[in-house]
Amino acid sequence: MGPWGYIGLAYGLAAITLVGYGWSLGMRIRKRRARLDREASGRVGVVK
Repeated sequence: MGPWGYIGLAYGLAAITLVGYGWSLGMRIRKRRARLDREASGRVGVVK
């Protein structure tokens, strides 16, 4: 494996890590937003 193979491997690992981190972050934000929506609708008295 030449130097380009190692560089490609490093970029691949970084991309996978970033995608995984962004996905888990997105899920957390979506859950929090859903909870906020439920609380807001509960205050108004509208059942979703």
